[in-house]
Amino acid sequence: MTLSEYESLITRNQNRVYGYALRLIGDRDQAKDVVQDAMLRMWKHRDRLEVDGAISWLLRVTHNACIDQLRRRQLETKIFHGDVETDQLGTGEWSPARVTESRDMMDNLKQAIDTLGEPHRSIVLLREVEDFSYEEICGALDLPMSTVKVYLHRARRRLRKTLEEVMQRELV
Repeated sequence: MTLSEYESLITRNQNRVYGYALRLIGDRDQAKDVVQDAMLRMWKHRDRLEVDGAISWLLRVTHNACIDQLRRRQLETKIFHGDVETDQLGTGEWSPARVTESRDMMDNLKQAIDTLGEPHRSIVLLREVEDFSYEEICGALDLPMSTVKVYLHRARRRLRKTLEEVMQRELV
């Protein structure tokens, strides 16, 4: 991998990789450190990497570093941190009731994602939140395509069921 290929790959994917690390770790500074270390490792191994597989390799290194970080902390994992802020919800077209409803839905979704075990949680985050391709997810998690698709299907089904249960409780 040449310097220009490395720079191009990093420029195109750094925000997505950081977002994934942030969601796994839940701490901005630690996520930045993990991603920076992963990108540095990628630079050190650039001679052995093919450009086509480099993003999968970077995601796998980032994923493993995040898991190691979480194990070291030995704390309950919080995938998302903080509340939805009004400026994230768009312009002034949102009524206070709609903002509250959206925050409640986001909180419910965060809690539902927190209930997923690995690798289901990572697959959902990579596919639905960070918009990585199935191929990139397979490479990052070192799983076959069929397994990724089955796990994603099961995770979506579980999230749907969990959210339905939460909504039923709120109606009562």
